[in-house]
Amino acid sequence: MNIKKKIELCVSKIHRDAMAGRADILMWFTFMATDVIGQLCFGESFDMLSHEVKNEYVHDLEAVMMISGIRAELSLLMKLATILPIPKLWFIMNGQQRMHNYGKKALEPLYNSPSDASSQLNIFTMMLATKSNTLTQYDIEEEATSLIIAGSDTTAVTTTYIIWAIIKHPEVKDKTAYRDLSTTA
Repeated sequence: MNIKKKIELCVSKIHRDAMAGRADILMWFTFMATDVIGQLCFGESFDMLSHEVKNEYVHDLEAVMMISGIRAELSLLMKLATILPIPKLWFIMNGQQRMHNYGKKALEPLYNSPSDASSQLNIFTMMLATKSNTLTQYDIEEEATSLIIAGSDTTAVTTTYIIWAIIKHPEVKDKTAYRDLSTTA
């Protein structure tokens, strides 16, 4: 499924939910961005839009993003938190390792069938084709993890903010009226 179809599917699900009374656009944009980044980086969508539920990955993504700000600003508190026996906190703290595992899992098809991988043009087939001796498998997995996190979370938050800003400021909507870009050369 191409990116345009993912966007159309996302918009249709938001519209469906809005007509039913409430639409969580951050959730839908997270699903869409995760599907798109999976397709672009690994040649395979995570199919979050189809599943329509927050799975462990989305909960881990939310936890990692929440905790990253705290870790950056309150590193001493985070060190203390690692020794406290609080189950919810441990789930959040272990989210980073699970995120690494998602990156590793996303790369498995490329590692397992390199001949098939070379026929799929995506970010990681190119990275594996040009892998130098200085780039370890762990480094590649960390890059995969970083792209999944950055590609899904940042895109979803930014897109949600843009929608909020347009709704909050109708004059912006009026200035940026919809144009059908497919008809322009």
